[in-house]
Amino acid sequence: MKYVITILLILTIQSTFSQAKNLENWKVKQVDNVTVYTPNNLKAGEYYTITLFPNSKLNGTTHQNWVKQFVSNEETKLGQITWRGKQNANGNKIISTGRKFKNDTKKELTAVYLSPKLDTDIIGLMRIDYLNRQTYQRYQYALVAVTSIMEKQETKTTTAQTSRQPLKRIIKRPTINAGKLTVSIKELLFVGYQVVGMYGFKPTFKAVATFNDHTVSKDMNTIFSEGVMASKQKNPNDWGVWRMNGNKLEIKWKQSKSYKNMSFIEKLSSRSKNEKLDGCWSSKMGFSLPSGSGSSSSMSINVWCFNKNGRFSNDITVGISGNTGDYGSGEVIYTGNSKKDKTGWYRIDDRVIQLIYDNGKKITTSIGIAKKGNLLLGSGEYDKTKQ
Repeated sequence: MKYVITILLILTIQSTFSQAKNLENWKVKQVDNVTVYTPNNLKAGEYYTITLFPNSKLNGTTHQNWVKQFVSNEETKLGQITWRGKQNANGNKIISTGRKFKNDTKKELTAVYLSPKLDTDIIGLMRIDYLNRQTYQRYQYALVAVTSIMEKQETKTTTAQTSRQPLKRIIKRPTINAGKLTVSIKELLFVGYQVVGMYGFKPTFKAVATFNDHTVSKDMNTIFSEGVMASKQKNPNDWGVWRMNGNKLEIKWKQSKSYKNMSFIEKLSSRSKNEKLDGCWSSKMGFSLPSGSGSSSSMSINVWCFNKNGRFSNDITVGISGNTGDYGSGEVIYTGNSKKDKTGWYRIDDRVIQLIYDNGKKITTSIGIAKKGNLLLGSGEYDKTKQ
């Protein structure tokens, strides 16, 4: 590996490391795509485990953001969170953070996450769970052995949930309405204009829909999921009027006093029916999508990954790439850890995308891809990540 790992920098472990022992007498258990190490000589009332996760590729996100998202997702698995530690970085090589939580026995455990950078875009991750500080210190030597195992692990996919011996499961494609997905709009446009911020003018880019009656809206989510009338009733301030001034598009939103010139405009062409995307798109900020299934709440997402087999993910820590798969056959052999509220099947038709999550949630919204490769999904704009 390109980077030399030293847990010393995080844990200030001293001479114990120079006398590091191996894990021959430890219990080793494979749970899905992670490995759990437990010492076999724990005393009564003690608790200590080291969980080794698969090595992962960053896929365009930062090391810090990847760990932050992963730990956030882990909280529901730990139990009742009683304390959240700050995330620390040591020379941009090792990210660490901690949580305290109560498990099923109501005992308060501590979880320490250590994520070393193994290569330019590859990171490792382990979690140490313990009940008291004395037990934690007694088994510090094991971190060296686990780190050595981590360095030798392969990284087989471009997602965070991978494994040397991945769990395989068949995910069947749900029944998707074969009818045409369409919304009666004139054009779907990618526009840019200047807005006044705290530090002066800054450019803003977004997707807008124009209509033949010279109205315009930036409420992509409601228009494409519930219709024009619902959008006008729920979000009237997202509507306005448009006009052409020579070859310049001008828009006046409902709360504006005058028309604003769009300094950048690009027409987003229709997508082919059942088009398949391949790759990931991300943003530094999260954009809202309707939550689906009739719920009035929304969810904020800052990354999307799509696979040619018809699968999608909106979480950088979730794998969607299968080693086999056929969209037409209605199933894919999926390799990785599935999160039903983060993954699903997608269908594209014209300017519309239908997302059917593995937990049954359904979302319909707008989709467009700009000339530079930007993904316009609902109200959000996402940059293509490097593969």
